Amino acid sequence: MECWEVTEKICSFLDGELDQDDSGVLERHLTICPSCKYELESIKKLNSLLIVLPSMRVASQFARGVVKRILSEEVRQYNFIDWWKSLTLKWKVAAYTTALIGLLIGGSLAKFSLGPPISSFDTTAMMWFNDEVSIAKSYNIALIAGDR
Repeated sequence: MECWEVTEKICSFLDGELDQDDSGVLERHLTICPSCKYELESIKKLNSLLIVLPSMRVASQFARGVVKRILSEEVRQYNFIDWWKSLTLKWKVAAYTTALIGLLIGGSLAKFSLGPPISSFDTTAMMWFNDEVSIAKSYNIALIAGDR
């Protein structure tokens, strides 16, 4: 048994929930592994401290009420519409303004080419842009390069 398996089963071991085979393997591992033995001793100390703490009284129907409430809750899927409805007017205005500014900046940047113009029809200087003139130049460069 490896250390990660032992640490997963220590509480079950202490509670007497493991079968004889698993308990025997775990005990053998504890005799040869000091870190797992230390983990076991730490959990034993924690358990002894928890026993000393005073217990709190809970209403007799507390557990039943919790289970009933959980079962009666509808599984609610949170979607964008619910989120949008929950926003105040100030947040909606801020979202609209941000989107509008983004569209304006993006539209403005799209009008300008983002690189130097192609000065010759050298295939090593081939650049691709989104305006019609550059696309035509790039197409001609590709045709010329293909003819070579």
